[in-house]
Amino acid sequence: MVGTNKYTKPNMTPQEQYDYIVNTLGIDDRYLKYDSSGNEIKREGDDWYATAVQAFWDKIEADKEEM
Repeated sequence: MVGTNKYTKPNMTPQEQYDYIVNTLGIDDRYLKYDSSGNEIKREGDDWYATAVQAFWDKIEADKEEM
């Protein structure tokens, strides 16, 4: 989904990735409220987007391994 450009930089910022997951894919944002350790993410500043997106992908990977 996100990928990288020819300079190996992400094509989307964490906020753009978050918006894509929630608005385009239709994933309920409650699935992005907790980090990979299960702690609620404080939605302050811009860093929380990266934490939420990483936790989302970690959960996807864990579910994939469980299958």
